[in-house]
Amino acid sequence: MLDLYAITPAPYVVELDQHDLGSRLQSSLQKMTKRSTVPNILVNGKSLGGGDDVEALHNAETLIKRIEEMGGKRIMEMKKVNK
Repeated sequence: MLDLYAITPAPYVVELDQHDLGSRLQSSLQKMTKRSTVPNILVNGKSLGGGDDVEALHNAETLIKRIEEMGGKRIMEMKKVNK
């Protein structure tokens, strides 16, 4: 996603397999979002979904709108990157 879109402010990415508290964070995320798999994309603390969900939104060209809706005023800009 980060290769396809420019997002301001930049997303904060946590690689659970490289984080000291990764397994605890994943357990907490599962309790919060009812999703046990990663990636688990969160916007304003709410789960947008996993990789398949984000890919489906991207393919339907509705990802930007959905993230802007979930992010509200916190999302200053989101646009496709021309590659």
